[in-house]
Amino acid sequence: MEVLASGKGEYRVPDPDGFREYVREHKPTALVDKVMSEQEAVEKFVDDGDYLSCDCTMFQRGPSSLIREIIRQRKKDLWFGAKFTWMAATMLVAGGCVSRIDIGYQGLGRSLYRAIEEGKVKTTEWSNFAMTTRHLAGAMGVPFLPIRVLGGTETFEYSGAKLVQDPFTGEKICLVPAINPDVGIVHVHQCDIHGNARVFGASTAPQDTAMSSKKLIISTEEIIETEEIKSDPGRTTIPYFCVDAVVVASFGAYPGTVPGYYACDPEHLLEYFMAAEGDKMAEYLLTTECEGLSHFNNACRQLAAGRIGSGVMIVLSDFLFKEGYDSGLRRLIGRQYDLYAIQVLSAQELSPKFTGDLKLLDIEDTDAEEITVSSALLKYYKRNLTAYCNELKDFCTQRGAVYVLANSADSVESLVLNYLRRIRLLR
Repeated sequence: MEVLASGKGEYRVPDPDGFREYVREHKPTALVDKVMSEQEAVEKFVDDGDYLSCDCTMFQRGPSSLIREIIRQRKKDLWFGAKFTWMAATMLVAGGCVSRIDIGYQGLGRSLYRAIEEGKVKTTEWSNFAMTTRHLAGAMGVPFLPIRVLGGTETFEYSGAKLVQDPFTGEKICLVPAINPDVGIVHVHQCDIHGNARVFGASTAPQDTAMSSKKLIISTEEIIETEEIKSDPGRTTIPYFCVDAVVVASFGAYPGTVPGYYACDPEHLLEYFMAAEGDKMAEYLLTTECEGLSHFNNACRQLAAGRIGSGVMIVLSDFLFKEGYDSGLRRLIGRQYDLYAIQVLSAQELSPKFTGDLKLLDIEDTDAEEITVSSALLKYYKRNLTAYCNELKDFCTQRGAVYVLANSADSVESLVLNYLRRIRLLR
């Protein structure tokens, strides 16, 4: 195959056989529990000098909480694959984490521009489509793929692509090298403890990012049971054997949106954009409160701040928060919402059947406690749970909100048709 022209940009030399060997030796193939905290996942799987890639943007379903954790841990000398990422590169550069960027769309901001102009950050230009195709090649295990763009453009000159003569047609065609990121980060709607993940709605390339990466961290809005995954396997976007860590991160894409779960926060996005353009991104990162764990009260505060006007607000949760629920619910009630608090508990939570020595694990913050379950302890637990639920009910009814206790074993149809009709939210 004759090479007619080559871009002068730097790129990682593809090594599909080396990637296959790494996956074979390091990727877990058993159905093991991969849930861990955000801090542990980044500390364990993101190393200085890694090639980092993510899926989607800060506007929509981007892994924003994971990016903030990378900045908090002050990871260094990362090579960032900026495909459809919008402002993630700006944050990482301002945080001193990135030394190279493969540009599909890298973002805005004076701190980013200055770092590139001063040579502190080196760049190679591609395009969003070219970067996505490179990940596809990495996922397929081939060293390159052809594309019908870049050739004849200035972008080609600063890329790592090659223009060749097609051996089949004799025409010119552009080739882009495969990329296998050292670590990929993807935020999803749902995931089980093993890493079987679901993405709903508009997307870019979560599967290609997952299957091309040596290490993969999933952050998820919620954990669902593996039985639910098995009952409808066609909804699984990323299979468990691609995944190294699962992080529970409700509102993990904030201030962006996760379609079907919550809208973006325009006020916060504007604050972020103004910080980037005003060369105050470093100050923004130092002063913005970025917590490693997700908190119900903070989520309610952000939700109330990002919505205008009154209306119906349905909150489905177990309401079993260590920090309590009263501050968050007060904010929603104070915004004149017609609030319906539906407390959803599993059969095991309502009436546990366990006995003997057990280790309890908090799936959100991984706190563990070893206990010995006796009949007396079960009676004590049920009494306290009843009191807790009654307190929540009284809290809601005293403030004009509606409270309903629901069993997670009930189907969605049953919840809608029975509970919501009973409280006259539906007719």
